[in-house]
Amino acid sequence: MTPVERYSVHYRISGPSMDVDALLAVARPSARYEVWRRGDAIDEGKQARTAGIQIEIVDHHDEADVVEAIDAFLDIESPFLAAVRRIASDETPSVLACALWVYADEPVGLTLPVETMRALAKADITLEVSGYPRIDD
Repeated sequence: MTPVERYSVHYRISGPSMDVDALLAVARPSARYEVWRRGDAIDEGKQARTAGIQIEIVDHHDEADVVEAIDAFLDIESPFLAAVRRIASDETPSVLACALWVYADEPVGLTLPVETMRALAKADITLEVSGYPRIDD
């Protein structure tokens, strides 16, 4: 039986007046990334109200692998994150988003070590954790 994915983590920086091209001219992520610009067409004929960059970090079932992937991301992407730090603001937040896929029969948690939390704080990255209910198919 294949383990169920319980964690999904991505990084994003976005904002209504963010200049994606200016950031990418200074630094680019090492990992694959998605870019969108304000006014781009999105779902059902709507337009994006922000511009931004998103990097998928990990989708996994094992908490230890998730923490390892976050630590590796912070290390590998440090040059890019240093450039982001110069433009991040309340209007253009730098965010590590962790989705916890919660099944009715077992709780899901994620504990980040102090060292990881320090690295996030040093990079001025906000941590966002959200739980989403899942139903087995």
